[in-house]
Amino acid sequence: MIFNRIVFENYGLFAGRNEFDLRPRTRYGRMCPIVLFGGKNGAGKTTFLDAIRLALYGRQGVGSRLTDREYHEVLGNKIHRQKNSQTSPRFARVGIEFEFVTGGEKNQFYVERSWLRRQRDTVDEYFRVEKDGKLLDEVSAEHWESFIADVVPERLSQLFFFDGEKIKLIAEDISGNAAICRSIHSLLGLDLVERLKADLSIFTTRIAKNENPDGFEKELTAVQTQIDSLESKTAEIDEKQLPPLRTEQHGLQSDVNRLETALKEQGGTFADERDKNIGKRNQFEITVAEIERRIRYECDAALPFALCPSIRLRLIEDIEFESRQRKSASLLSEVQTLRKSIDSALHATEEAKLSLAKDAVAGLLDDCFASFTKRFTADSVRELLHHLSDSESAQLTDIITNQAHASCRAAIGAIHDLERANRQLHETKRRLRDTPDQEVLQPTFAALADAHQKLGATNQRIAQLQEDRTKCENQLAALQRQKERILERLAETTAATEKLEAIKKILPALDKYRERLTKLKIASLESEITECFNRLARKTDFIRNISIDPNTFAVHVHDKHGQNVPKAELSSGEKQMFAIAMLWGLAKTSGRALPVVVDTPLGRLDSDHRRNLIEHYFPHASQQVILLSTDTEVDQPLFEALSPHISHCYHLRYDETAEATVPEKRYFWRTKEVA
Repeated sequence: MIFNRIVFENYGLFAGRNEFDLRPRTRYGRMCPIVLFGGKNGAGKTTFLDAIRLALYGRQGVGSRLTDREYHEVLGNKIHRQKNSQTSPRFARVGIEFEFVTGGEKNQFYVERSWLRRQRDTVDEYFRVEKDGKLLDEVSAEHWESFIADVVPERLSQLFFFDGEKIKLIAEDISGNAAICRSIHSLLGLDLVERLKADLSIFTTRIAKNENPDGFEKELTAVQTQIDSLESKTAEIDEKQLPPLRTEQHGLQSDVNRLETALKEQGGTFADERDKNIGKRNQFEITVAEIERRIRYECDAALPFALCPSIRLRLIEDIEFESRQRKSASLLSEVQTLRKSIDSALHATEEAKLSLAKDAVAGLLDDCFASFTKRFTADSVRELLHHLSDSESAQLTDIITNQAHASCRAAIGAIHDLERANRQLHETKRRLRDTPDQEVLQPTFAALADAHQKLGATNQRIAQLQEDRTKCENQLAALQRQKERILERLAETTAATEKLEAIKKILPALDKYRERLTKLKIASLESEITECFNRLARKTDFIRNISIDPNTFAVHVHDKHGQNVPKAELSSGEKQMFAIAMLWGLAKTSGRALPVVVDTPLGRLDSDHRRNLIEHYFPHASQQVILLSTDTEVDQPLFEALSPHISHCYHLRYDETAEATVPEKRYFWRTKEVA
C-alpha cells in the first residue's frame, strides 16, 4: 500500500483546504521512500498523525470507548478555530488517497471523513469511499467502514502509525509484558480468539437460562390466556358493537343525501354562493366602467381618424398643400422685397448715359420676377382652411398616419373586453335574481346541519371501535409471535443440550489453536526483533538473541554469552532502540506492506542512536515512510545523512497572525522542496 495524498479542510491547526502529496518519488535513479515533515512543537505534526487514524477508523481511531456524544464533541473540537475571528468554519474534512492491490489489480482508493457542526453543537458525520474516482459500489455504504478495516486493520495500525509516546511506553515496559502482549495480540489476532471465547461463554449462559421446560409451559399458558381474551374482544366488536353503528351510519347518510338534493332543488346552491356572486357583480361593474373609460379615452384621441380613411387622406393632402403655400408666400414676399430694393437702387442713379440701360435692366427684371412669381401664385386662388403652424402640421400628420392605427386596435380590444365583462355581469345578476330568500331555505339548512352532526358523531364512534380493533389485532400478532418463539424454544431444548456439548469441545480447541499459533509466530518474531535491534544498537552484536515467553509474553534479552541482561543495564537510548526494533519486527512479521508514519521518534536519543535510526531504520522500515520531526531531532547533519533517501519535504510553519499552520514545500532551512 502507498499513500498518494492526504487532504485537510478546516482540520485542527489547518485553515481552509490543504493537500499534501505523499507519493515517494524517484531521485538519483532510485525510489526514495521518505517524505519528511518538519515542524516545531505545536505546528501540527501530531494533528497529521491523528488525522490518518481518524480518516481510516473514525471513533476507533480516537477512542473505542467513547459515547456518541463524546465522539461528536471530539469531532467538533477538531474543526479549525480562530480566536480573533468573529466567524468560524462549521465544516471539516480529512481525506486519504492510497494505492491498494485487490484481486491482482492495483486500484486507487480515496477515503474521506467529514463532519458538520449544526445548531446546539450537534455534529453530523459523513463517510465515503471511492475506487478509481467513483463511489465504491462493490460494497454497500453501511459496510464501507468494515471494508477499510479489512484493508488497513486497526489492530495493526499501531505497528505502522506511532509516535514517541508509543516508543516510550514499550521502552519503559521492556522487561514486562503489558505493551508486548497487546502488540502480539494485535499482530496474531489473538484478541479475536479471546472475544470468540467470551461470546461463547455468554451464549452458554443464555442457553442454560433458557433450558427450563416448566417455565416455558407456564409462559405459554399465560400467553394463550391473553390471546383468548383479545380474540373475544375482537369478536364482540365485529358482531355486537359495529353492526348497529353501521346501520345508523347508513340511515344518517341517506338523510344527508336527501336533504342536499332538496336544497339543490330549492336553489340552495345559489344561496350558498350568494355572497360570492355579490362580490363578483361589484367587481364586474368596476371592470365595465374601467373599460368604458378606456374606450372614451381612445375616442378623444386618434380613434376618429381611423374611422374615416378617405377624409383622413384628404386632410393629409390639405395639410401638405397649406404647408407648401406657407412656404411659397414667405418666399414670394422675400422676392418682392428684393425687387423693390433693386428698383430703388436703379432709379437712384442720375447719370443720363445710364438711363437707357436702367430701362432695359428694369424690363428684364420685370420679366424674370413675373416668370418666378407665376409659379407661386397659380394655386393662390385656393382658400386656406386650417391655418396650422409647421409643428402643428407635423403633430397632426403623426396622429393621422401612426397613432390612429394603434388607437383603433386598442379600441377594438377594449370593445371585446367590454362585451365579455357585460356578459359576465349579466350572468352574475341573473344568478342573484334566481337566488331564493334565506328564510325559505333556513329549515332545510338546519335539518342538514343536524344530520351532518349526527353522522359525524356516529363516524367517530365507528372510527374509535376500528382503532380498538386494530390495537387488538396488533397485540394478537405480537402474542402469536411470542407463542411461536416459546414453542420453538421448547422444541430446541434438546438441541440446546447438543450445543452446550459442542461448546465444551470448542473451547479447548480454541486454546490449542491460540497456543500453537502463538508459538509459531513468536519464533519468527524473536528472530526479526533480534536482527532489527542489532542493526539499530550502537554496540555491535551486543545482544545475541531475544526470547519471548509464549504464555506470559515476558521479554528476555540475552547477551552474546547467553546471559540474561537485566533491564537496569540497558541505557535509555538502548531501551528506545529496543522499542523501535520491537515495532519494526512486529511489522515485518505481520506480512502487511503498509506505510510507516512516525511522529517525533528521536527526542530522547543521543547522537549515535539518532544516526543509527537515520541510516538503518527509516530508509528500510517500509516502501513508504512519513517522518514527522522537529528541527532539533533531524538537524542539519542528520538531514544530510538522510537526504539520499528523502523523496521530498514539507515544513509546517505556524503563522501566529493567521492563527493557522501554513505548509511550505521545504524543510526548515532548506528553500527547495527536494533535499
